[in-house]
Amino acid sequence: MRAAGHPWRPYVLRAYFDTQLLLAESKGKVAHDYRVFMMGHRGSMEARYTTDKQRLPGDLVDDMREAYGRCEPFLGTAPTPEGEAGGERVLKLWLQAGGMTEAEISKMDLAEIPDEDLLKLLRERLKGKA
Repeated sequence: MRAAGHPWRPYVLRAYFDTQLLLAESKGKVAHDYRVFMMGHRGSMEARYTTDKQRLPGDLVDDMREAYGRCEPFLGTAPTPEGEAGGERVLKLWLQAGGMTEAEISKMDLAEIPDEDLLKLLRERLKGKA
């Protein structure tokens, strides 16, 4: 961290992460057991049967990832535009760079379009634009 120019000790980031997850938990964005797991703690006796396993079931991991995504506004140091995820904003900018209008883009539900289809669309739109 010091090589990057930050004077803090790693504990400062860990404390920030824990505090922000606590706020997210209070807003219903993440389950308590998930927060405990993300902090690297063993958890309660209940955790023995859920998150304290050698290998977590895939659906549990997916749910934990979704919960972590819901916590991003609490964890980030720079706010994302309201109502729009940062990745979606970048995708819209790329589509505009490819010649699409805001009206065309607003008719699309970008979150529901499969990645392969988005890649194909971007390649078609950006071909020859460089």
